[in-house]
Amino acid sequence: YNIIYMLPVGKSIKSRMTASFDIGITLTKTNNLKQFTSSGSANYVANKWNGGVAYSMVFSTQDNIANVRRIDGNINFQWVLPKNWFLQPTVNFLSNDELKLKLRTTSRLGGGYFFKHTNARYLGAFAGLGYNHEAYLDDVNPTLNSIESYIGGMFKKFKIGDLGIDTMLLISPGITEWGRVRLDYSFDMKYDLPWDFYIKTNFTYNYDNQPVEGASKDDYVLTTSFGWELK
Repeated sequence: YNIIYMLPVGKSIKSRMTASFDIGITLTKTNNLKQFTSSGSANYVANKWNGGVAYSMVFSTQDNIANVRRIDGNINFQWVLPKNWFLQPTVNFLSNDELKLKLRTTSRLGGGYFFKHTNARYLGAFAGLGYNHEAYLDDVNPTLNSIESYIGGMFKKFKIGDLGIDTMLLISPGITEWGRVRLDYSFDMKYDLPWDFYIKTNFTYNYDNQPVEGASKDDYVLTTSFGWELK
């Protein structure tokens, strides 16, 4: 056997958990702009599986422009299988004014393979099926339930000095909504500071080639925030 990955796992519940929380605030005199961003996560690592929850939100107001609200979150589990394979059920949530989404809940079940998996970085690909439940902000667009496939990839570099990066691309071709294709991309860059504080930059992009009436095809958010991590 070849050892390809070593992950320290403590004996107590506390030693197996990590959590983080960060906020960002922007105030601009022009158009009386006020923007608040926040994100957080909590993760638990066991011997053969790991799981976690995460969220991020953006609230923005300014004169003569409609308020902007975006909230997304996820619940994820990962079971480690032999020979670098893994099984991964997830539930994702998105509420987005730009996309006219009151709430999109996507439940996914799939698996993947780690091409590279060490204590310094990992590179993997995954695929599976998902079930969408979408409720919209107006009465013009009815609630939509659909089944889609998905395929994607992820890369994480834990430490480049005090810097870490985490990125993921997810493409979701529709099955019951044939011809519809959604794309989700995220990029996080975190710089560690003394006493477990950090500065984080996040870029998230969402695309839908068949948006509902009155909604944009895509939306993105770029945030910088300051936070603290519990290790």
